[in-house]
This record gives sequence, structure tokens and C-alpha cells, in this order.
Amino acid sequence: KLDNNDHFNLLAHSLSLVVRAHRFSPTGAAKVQATLGQSPELRYRRLDVIQRSIPTNTVTMNLSNLNHNLPHPDRLVISLVRQEAAYGDMEMLPGFLETANLTSVSLTVAGRSVHAVPIDNLDFDYDNIGRIDLNASSYQSAYAQLCLAGGYMDPATPCPITYENFARGCCIFLFRLPGSFNGAQSTEPIDLRLTFKEATKDPFTLVVW
Repeated sequence: KLDNNDHFNLLAHSLSLVVRAHRFSPTGAAKVQATLGQSPELRYRRLDVIQRSIPTNTVTMNLSNLNHNLPHPDRLVISLVRQEAAYGDMEMLPGFLETANLTSVSLTVAGRSVHAVPIDNLDFDYDNIGRIDLNASSYQSAYAQLCLAGGYMDPATPCPITYENFARGCCIFLFRLPGSFNGAQSTEPIDLRLTFKEATKDPFTLVVW
């Protein structure tokens, strides 16, 4: 029991700050460092989302320097959504990630490929009412890249996206980037190239996490 005449000190051996659903910016890190007078060990995840419009009649799309003014990422997730779904059509699902008749996806850092396997010769075949025909489709390289980059090569821990679902609304392209770390500005440009089997008939939104 303590009263007003007692004096005591507290010695903190370890301090941790846990904040949920908070985006910690480099400016915030600098303020913490200035307050503490030393460089703290800050472990946090940062998520940046980049969106680009893909108009109709697009056969090839090149996006240069995706990481302009952004920290160098340790991984990238690439997906395509129909523009109507991305911007609020209530009858369409914004989470339905389409194959969009892609034939190849190429990601480079300073001109160097970061693919575990090349993503090319993709062939997403559709029946006469627009449903994907798995028997006639070929996209092994894209699915292999997803499994390799995600670390899903052990049968005991399979990829949560099955080979069938990949072509049926769960089409994502996952890449791990070498030599990256949170909070660092990179001068090496990240470039993306998409090639379609034929000119796009509908506008799409490219989403990069």
C-alpha cells in the first residue's frame, strides 16, 4: 500500500506498441525517432495500392516505374478487374479477378526479371457462353509462379487458390522482389508488361498491391 509520502521509480525493461489497422508512414517513424532520441526498431507492414485503367482495344500495356516515390516492396500482387465492377456496378463483384485473355505477364526490376518461372504462353479458353474451359486452357506457368512466390510447394501446405479457381475469379500474379526492405526508397524502377491474346473488348482496371 502506498501513500502520498512514498517515493518510487519504475524501470521498464521492454516497451512495445501494438496498433491494429494503422498505416505507419516514414514521417511517423521520423517523429518517433526524434522523440526517443535514438533509432527505434520498427516492424510494420505497409500496403500500397496502385490502380491503372486498361481501355478497350488494348493488346499490350507497358507500365514503367511502378514504385515511383514509394518504398521498395518485398512483393507485388497483380490482378485485373472489369472496370464496371471496380467502380460500383452493384450487379458485378469487385473481387472477381479475371484472366482477361492474358497471354503473358512480365515484371522486371531495373531490367532484370524477377520471375521464378516465365509467365508466357498463357491460353485461357472460353466456351460459347463465356465460361472458362479448363480442359482447353493452359496456364501452368502463371500458377507455378503463384505457388513458388507464395511458398506453397509443400503438399502439406497447398496454395489456398486451387488450379481451377485460379482461372475462375481468383487470377492473381504474385512476385517476390529481391533485396528489398520496408521503409527504403529504391532507385531501381519496377516495370510491368501485359500482353493479351486479342484486343480487349471491355475496359479493365489493373490493381497492384
